[in-house]
Amino acid sequence: MQRFVVLMLVCCLTSISTPAEQGIGRLAKNTNSNSATEYYNYSYRLYNYIQSKGTLKDFNELIKISKKGISFTKQSDFKNLSRFQFLIGMSYKIMLNNDSALYYLGNSIMNAQRGNEYDIEISAIQEINYLYRFLGEVEETNSYVKRLNVLRREIKDVYLKDKVVSALSDDFLHRGSYTQAIALLIGSLTTKEFLYKQKKDNQSRVNLGLAFSELGSLYLRLNQNQKALTFLKQGEPYFVNYTGGRVRLYKKMQQAYLNLSRIDSATLYYNKVYGTMKVDIYESAWDISDVNRLFAEYYLARSNIPLAIKYAKTAYEKGMISESKEAVMMVINMMGNLTYQQQNYKEAISYFEKALPNSNSFSNDVFASINLKLAQSYEQIGNYRKANLFYHKYNLLRDAIYVEKTKEDINVIEFKYKNAQKEERINFLNAQSEAQEKELIRQRQYKTILLISVLLVLIIAAMILYNYKDKQKVNLLLDKKNQQLDLLNSQLLVSNQTKSKLFSIISHDLRAPVSQLFTFFKLLQIDAGQISEDEKLVRQKKLLHSASAILVTMEDLLLWAKSQMENFELDLEEVNVHQLIEESIVLIHNQTSVKNVTIKVGDLTIKSLLTDQNLLIIVLRNLLQNAINHANNDSSILINGGINDAGQSFISILNSGEIMPQQKIDELLNNNYVKSKLSGYGLVIVKELLHTLNGTLQITSTAEGTIITVTLA
Repeated sequence: MQRFVVLMLVCCLTSISTPAEQGIGRLAKNTNSNSATEYYNYSYRLYNYIQSKGTLKDFNELIKISKKGISFTKQSDFKNLSRFQFLIGMSYKIMLNNDSALYYLGNSIMNAQRGNEYDIEISAIQEINYLYRFLGEVEETNSYVKRLNVLRREIKDVYLKDKVVSALSDDFLHRGSYTQAIALLIGSLTTKEFLYKQKKDNQSRVNLGLAFSELGSLYLRLNQNQKALTFLKQGEPYFVNYTGGRVRLYKKMQQAYLNLSRIDSATLYYNKVYGTMKVDIYESAWDISDVNRLFAEYYLARSNIPLAIKYAKTAYEKGMISESKEAVMMVINMMGNLTYQQQNYKEAISYFEKALPNSNSFSNDVFASINLKLAQSYEQIGNYRKANLFYHKYNLLRDAIYVEKTKEDINVIEFKYKNAQKEERINFLNAQSEAQEKELIRQRQYKTILLISVLLVLIIAAMILYNYKDKQKVNLLLDKKNQQLDLLNSQLLVSNQTKSKLFSIISHDLRAPVSQLFTFFKLLQIDAGQISEDEKLVRQKKLLHSASAILVTMEDLLLWAKSQMENFELDLEEVNVHQLIEESIVLIHNQTSVKNVTIKVGDLTIKSLLTDQNLLIIVLRNLLQNAINHANNDSSILINGGINDAGQSFISILNSGEIMPQQKIDELLNNNYVKSKLSGYGLVIVKELLHTLNGTLQITSTAEGTIITVTLA
């Protein structure tokens, strides 16, 4: 499975005078040593340089340099001999000089074995096996596969063992042992990911991409197209610097989408193949032939002959000039299928017989299908003897399911063949034909009865399904009504809680001021003749102030009640903070005079706020009332305001009363019900109004006093 980045670079590396030649010269200047190891390192750097930036003719220079390295390498230095020979073999392979490539790769394997250089031996075996398969000489790989199995048992190194597994999975894949290939590849994925994370080099990245690509190929052959696409997409990012690998990955994705009849996606990857070749100056007749052949076969299977011919023409032209015997065989077989579909059976036989000799080297499935097509073609032209021969061959290649069908076909062909040779059996054949006709009539009747039975079953199933769906609709409607009822119950519960709060507030916050007002009136009535006019005037002012406070409290309650209703909207406006505080102080003048508490405005750095004035003044007034209730007699309350570290506006109220325990603070902040007069609205309304204003409330108590802070976002 492992391949070098230049696996099929042949058609993209053209004879262009490029900076690569200058780069080769620069590398040469840096290496004048006659040391075999140093000279190999130079040759290997040059090899990598040519892969990324060189041209085809640059490999000739690499061959000369590597041969020079061999000339001063000791015959006992098996390591460097095998490495130089590998570079030469790979260069010839890229240039499609296959005989020379096989010679040098074979020598590389031999010297690597002598020196126990497993790394170079495995790489050379994998490349020579690929080359033999490419040339259709699969039997030549058998001895190398045996050697790989030996190495797999002996080698302990993780990296080398993974290379062996990759090479063996290639062999299993080619031989059709898909289960074994999948097991090896999936097992090697973890190792390859580990090696890539460790090395982060191009070779380990490509190896990981090839593992995903080969897994995709396996699942393609098993017709599990979605799973194939999953692995192929995972492999794509690892081919960023490997044009050949990326092109073949796109071909596989095109095949998967064609298998799924997703023609738009298949066309996308068809265009990507051409686009990649254009951008990377890469051209492979084999790859161009393949992508066109895939479309030709797709349209041929759907009897769209004009489109099939369009793609088949390009596929055949490119395939026949490719040095890949597999590509040649595949396009010849494609032309056979095309002419067969056009009912030109003699021409189809000509194509199939040309494709047949090499087909078993590449794919048993294709080999079997060609035998079948030859049998069918000969049958169509009346040559039953040859048809019978190819049906027998096909029968030996197919699995048990297809064997029975093939045997029936063979029996028919044999029968026709004997009929053509022996006229004396005409009467017997006529009788046999009548019997078969009666059997067909009986089978038709049986099929009719079966069809009626199936229709009845379908009708009953449809009725059951209809009743089931009808019940589902009723249940859904019932569930919807129950949900609506639950919502109404929830709204009713909220309404009852709001009503309870309102009654609690009226009980705690209106009772005292109304009683106070009543007491003032009663004193005026009793002492009317005993007090002076000045005292009357003072008491009348207090009465008026108390009545005003009650009216304001009523307005607060009404505004709070309105805020509990749905569709309540804030009346946002720019509010003068200082004026708002002054208004709040005036409204609680009676309370401050009773305890002789002074309210002072301290550091007030905020001038205005964008908020709802009515809600905010309720909050401030009630917090000031609570501060007065908790303040000592003859003390002061300090109001500050500004911007905190979080960029939020705040107003704080400091009183000098007793230290409030943290438990009491937690109760005030977390309690949702009114409990005492000292808390005014029990802080419940304050917290609810602040929530409406998108604000928060904080209480801290120290020896200096208790601070209540309102923060507005």
